[in-house]
Amino acid sequence: MKIHALFVLKKGGVLIYYQEFTAGLLKIDPMLMSSFLTAMIDFSKSMVKEELNVIDFGKLRLFFSNSVKEDVMFILLTDISASVLLIQDRLNLVKKQFFDTVGTEVNQEISYKIVNNALSTRLNQIINLHDAYSESSLAPIIKIFTEQMTKSEFSGGALFSMKGEILYSNLPIDFLHLAIREVEIRSQVDIARVKSKLPKFMWQSGDALVCSQVIRSRRGEFFVVNLLFDGSRTNPGIADFELESIVKKINDVI
Repeated sequence: MKIHALFVLKKGGVLIYYQEFTAGLLKIDPMLMSSFLTAMIDFSKSMVKEELNVIDFGKLRLFFSNSVKEDVMFILLTDISASVLLIQDRLNLVKKQFFDTVGTEVNQEISYKIVNNALSTRLNQIINLHDAYSESSLAPIIKIFTEQMTKSEFSGGALFSMKGEILYSNLPIDFLHLAIREVEIRSQVDIARVKSKLPKFMWQSGDALVCSQVIRSRRGEFFVVNLLFDGSRTNPGIADFELESIVKKINDVI
């Protein structure tokens, strides 16, 4: 998961802050992009009568978060694998840091882009936050996936937290996105039931069969194990058996 850029728009679509976090957006014109984003926001308000939350397009996602008091819109541009649950946390931290640092300027009728090195540094730190998993703690998990793939029927796997923090994945990006979206939907509907019963999900898209299992770590955190199978060669019973096998191994080390 990558967060590429932050746009902060004042009322009327004025771009008052922009920051890139990756090197992949060198050809994007922030001013032109802000006009496009403003048009999307206005269209949503006039046609759908709702505030935007998240929009997927191509290999990217746009996350919108409004600050009503200051009439400011925060927008994060990410890759398609970014989780709504995770980005919501990031946006809350970004908004707080932004107003703590430049709140006085924002409350004025500004029409210029804010430049603040201290804010830029702190936002970089927030965007690059990750759960406290060291390389050494992740090594056994990676070993389990790689070893099991050599002797099992699944062709890809992933492990991510209920917030969408990806600990390991070699899934094609489209299937990783589908797996995260499945957790997002179920989490938003009934997070308490998801966590108490540790459910198992299974769905098929064409010949691709995806199996997922919610697990609980010894620290009480919740994660999702995902396996990708060729549904034309592997029946659901075998897929379920292999999922249970790898879940048991991961539960022993997480």
